[in-house]
Amino acid sequence: MVIIGAGLAGIAAKNYFSAGNPITIDSRAESEGWSHKALMRIRDPALGNLIKCPLRKINAYKFIYYQNKIYDTYQPNLSNMYSLKVSEGISERSIDKLGWEERYLIEGDLDEKGIQFNKKVISIKDREIFCLDGSSYKYDKAISTIPLPVLAKACNINVKDIDFKSKSFSITVRIIPLKVDCAVNQTAYFPGNNWGIYRATLQEDKIIIEELGDNYGIEINTYALEMIAKSFGITQSILNLEKTEIYVQENGKISPINNEYRKFLILELTEYFGIYSLGRYATWRNITSEDIIPDLNKISQLMEMGEYERKYYGKISNGGEK
Repeated sequence: MVIIGAGLAGIAAKNYFSAGNPITIDSRAESEGWSHKALMRIRDPALGNLIKCPLRKINAYKFIYYQNKIYDTYQPNLSNMYSLKVSEGISERSIDKLGWEERYLIEGDLDEKGIQFNKKVISIKDREIFCLDGSSYKYDKAISTIPLPVLAKACNINVKDIDFKSKSFSITVRIIPLKVDCAVNQTAYFPGNNWGIYRATLQEDKIIIEELGDNYGIEINTYALEMIAKSFGITQSILNLEKTEIYVQENGKISPINNEYRKFLILELTEYFGIYSLGRYATWRNITSEDIIPDLNKISQLMEMGEYERKYYGKISNGGEK
């Protein structure tokens, strides 16, 4: 078995199928470290055990900030506005559940032992994966966690008529330390369209700001910074702006495509290429990290099925992703 991609879903798959000694490859360099710098809080501690990361339980408070007002109960109009802002489509999102929620923070980096780095997949043919550095991997079964359009292109599947896109397909993450002690975890969502920042989080000793687009090297808009501070009832003076860390994450918010075609494409990848899709980008749907474990269970079941059973299951199962 080969697992393509070593993010959260890829690491989970590597450990879930550890008995089969899967090969796990990733396009990034080992020196880059874990690329996910945006807010990462999970609901299910079982996922922490699977990715072999220590977790810390917290209580987080989530609210919407819009036109100088705070909303901490479900607001359909603001939720839809936010969804259109980040993905150009309307779907259920984490902003729909506000107020106090129990969460777990991942403490430390993911377990990357045994991962083969610098393996950018360029083509897949006859159950063999070919990488940019000249290496290749034969496989019987594979699990992909990389974006669905990237995998389809590698498999030479024509998807040019399908509008695979995301809102700028990247996000800028700014991590700003605080000059004062802080012992709270609070998240503000910003549905307004007059600025690119969509979420900010007070996470104990820092504030994490997430913004649409690759804005590395561009100073944060003064108005936006004022609004963020105001939403949390603080002033800019307690933000240690000089020590701001800026990261750009390649994969941003997903814009939905035709759902029937999406499911058809995933089924084709499984039936004709032996590749099972796992995670948000590989299945091209807005899901949470908590969907990883049940989807791994589905993949495990599908691997044991015959071709006819898989096709039938894919048509009748909830969502039909696998």
